[in-house]
Amino acid sequence: MAHLGRADEQLQRALLGEALDTAGFAAFVFEEDENYVAVNDAACELTGYTREELLALPLRELSANPARTVRNLRRVSSGRRRGGSAKLRRKDGTVIDVHYRATRTSIAGMPFLMAFYWTDGRERGGSGAPLG
Repeated sequence: MAHLGRADEQLQRALLGEALDTAGFAAFVFEEDENYVAVNDAACELTGYTREELLALPLRELSANPARTVRNLRRVSSGRRRGGSAKLRRKDGTVIDVHYRATRTSIAGMPFLMAFYWTDGRERGGSGAPLG
């Protein structure tokens, strides 16, 4: 295999995208209006939803405590990184404990929020992923 050395920025982004899509934690990218714009395979596994279903849901639909989720979303939108634990509602209605990290970012000059979720592996569908 050829050594890539310092890969150009486009290749770096492609490699990171592929790594993130196959990572062992759920990754969600969403807009400040709570609409998901991208999710990885682990997000689908963790929640029980298909990618298309997740992209059609508002952020609060996955939360067992929507008011807390909206408060945290506002904090992240203001630039404060968040992390901790939360309760996530799966498609089948079960609620699981998750850990998360969430942050604000800019992609192609547009503001987005990213959240990474993981479990301790004991919950059903537990792929070990973060969220915020």
